[in-house]
Amino acid sequence: NLTHLRFEWVQPLARAGMYAVFGLMLATGLAIVVGLYYRLSAAIFFVLHTYVFLVAAEFYLNHAYLISILAFVMGLVPAHRALSFDGLRKPELQTDEIHAWPYVVVCALIGIVFTFGSVAKINPDWLAGEPVRHWLDYRAESAQEPFASWLRAEWCVYLIAYGGVLYDLLVTPALIWRRTRVYGVLFSVGFHMTNHYLFNIGVFPWFMLCATTLFFEPSWPRKLGMWVPSSVAPYVNRAVAWAFAIGATERAPADDPLAVSESRKRWILAFSGAFTLLMVAVPLRHYLYPSYVGWTEEGHVLAWRMKLRDKEGDLSFRIVDKATGERWVLHPNRDANDRQVRKMVGRPDLLLYYVHLVAKRYRAEGRDVEIYADSLVSLNFRPKQRLIDPTVDLAAEPNSLMPYPWLTEFEDTPMRNTVPPVHSHLGATARRLARRAGPPGTLAPPVRAPRRIDFR
Repeated sequence: NLTHLRFEWVQPLARAGMYAVFGLMLATGLAIVVGLYYRLSAAIFFVLHTYVFLVAAEFYLNHAYLISILAFVMGLVPAHRALSFDGLRKPELQTDEIHAWPYVVVCALIGIVFTFGSVAKINPDWLAGEPVRHWLDYRAESAQEPFASWLRAEWCVYLIAYGGVLYDLLVTPALIWRRTRVYGVLFSVGFHMTNHYLFNIGVFPWFMLCATTLFFEPSWPRKLGMWVPSSVAPYVNRAVAWAFAIGATERAPADDPLAVSESRKRWILAFSGAFTLLMVAVPLRHYLYPSYVGWTEEGHVLAWRMKLRDKEGDLSFRIVDKATGERWVLHPNRDANDRQVRKMVGRPDLLLYYVHLVAKRYRAEGRDVEIYADSLVSLNFRPKQRLIDPTVDLAAEPNSLMPYPWLTEFEDTPMRNTVPPVHSHLGATARRLARRAGPPGTLAPPVRAPRRIDFR
């Protein structure tokens, strides 16, 4: 497995142990939903989910990072004060109100995700329709007419590209303002369902659709009867009233469940401010690096840079035995799976970690080696260029948060902004061959093995 920088000590358990981790994660997730030992369940879920997130860096997903952050926050907020089994165990927990800070922090986090997602898309490649144009063409191969023709049309390319920028930028204020909230919800449904249909992004569309309910009026669960047919509305209203009444107790006027000391209020305010500031600062760290983040990936992770670029290329390693001078070539697919190789091609930090693993393995065999990388990478369907200086011994380079001096400068060569025309009656394989060959006199695009594309 490939690990994140500074978390090399996080290693996978044996198969039985990993099954136990996921089983316990499922159990604590369900306990959070029903409010059973809520805070303990949220804490355990946060630890386990973050462990799974860190144990295999090749499976990095922005929404997995978001789930870990929300799990941490959920362990701190009093979400078990109503509609919970904890309220049955401890009736004194029941209350119809909570403080505003949990609501503000969680909504701010969702807004940060969308806002940074929009700002990251305001770059020359995205505004020129790349890599969206090639992604949609790839998706059109498996679509039926007339959808396939629509996906290949230029108006669709720019609708997806510019629509994504505008949606991410405007959805948070639209959901906050009551007058535009219904439009924000409608556009959210259309946006996330389109993403679900077009792109392989896992649970993210459904997760963010559920997150839109955080911007509703806090009392909306008590008004479910307004959203169902009138024939069943009375039953729904009675069920909701009964559920909220479970465990409720009469309180004396002075028995205020929200009463907190002034010192605790200051701590809550300080935490909320510091946490929000941290969530804003972390995505901005790529500006501390002199290189283009889309090329070197320095500062890319944990920054909500979602669905921005497409990278593919060729990777091999030249290994030199320092003692004997013997040389040989190592292809990473000999001991790494396809996903790991794909991620190493575009992410220098994972590549360097792999090089250190290889060097460690040879040292265990009594051989001190130098390792050089031959890495040719295409960014957003440009011609391939070297990502790594082929004269640098990567086995001797430290893995750190500082800029990597062995990365090359990005050469902004022209993108291939048109996809070679194909006939709609050709099969998927024939269309791939036609697209690979391209029309005479043009630069052939990188060879792309038939696979599902991961859009992050």
